[in-house]
Amino acid sequence: MLVSEIKERLENGEPIDALINIKPYLSHVEKKILSENIIKGSLDKNENDLVVCDFFNRELTKNIGIIVNYTDIGINNDEFLEDYDTLSELGIIDYVLNNMNKSDRYFIKDMVSKCIEQEISIRNSIESVAQKGINDLKVIIEEGIAKIVEKLPSDKQIKSLSKTLIKDVNKLDWDKVPMLKQMWETANGKSGGQVGE
Repeated sequence: MLVSEIKERLENGEPIDALINIKPYLSHVEKKILSENIIKGSLDKNENDLVVCDFFNRELTKNIGIIVNYTDIGINNDEFLEDYDTLSELGIIDYVLNNMNKSDRYFIKDMVSKCIEQEISIRNSIESVAQKGINDLKVIIEEGIAKIVEKLPSDKQIKSLSKTLIKDVNKLDWDKVPMLKQMWETANGKSGGQVGE
């Protein structure tokens, strides 16, 4: 039944318990899927990139999940916030929560709380933060290597440089080579011996 129809029928005086059918029990698999969806809708990242629980979203996701899974109320996906507000205003959410299977309600609440706590702990652990730091370092190193590679001369530039060097060597005045050798040795604090020793 659509939320708009429920509202209209309540306004016409029909009792809420005559309109809302609540399932007495959900299977374990259905409760697990419902809990996982609540957990997924509850977790967010803050400005420091740490995982946190968004308590407003947790409450919204939990209540909508229970309505969808435990009743025959049809929530419009495009207008689910408006439908949620209408159901809250009409007291239907409280009615369903207070009249559903208490064991299921506490089980879902307990599983969601424990799993959110565990997920936050794991994802914000030192190891996780360290792994993120390692990944960030890898990215920095890869970017640095890419920049160095960009600055390396191309094959064409190396060939051009080789040709220029050959031309420059051929232009050398070979009579001045002994003088260059002596300058080299003096600069390196050596006297006599081979160049480059």
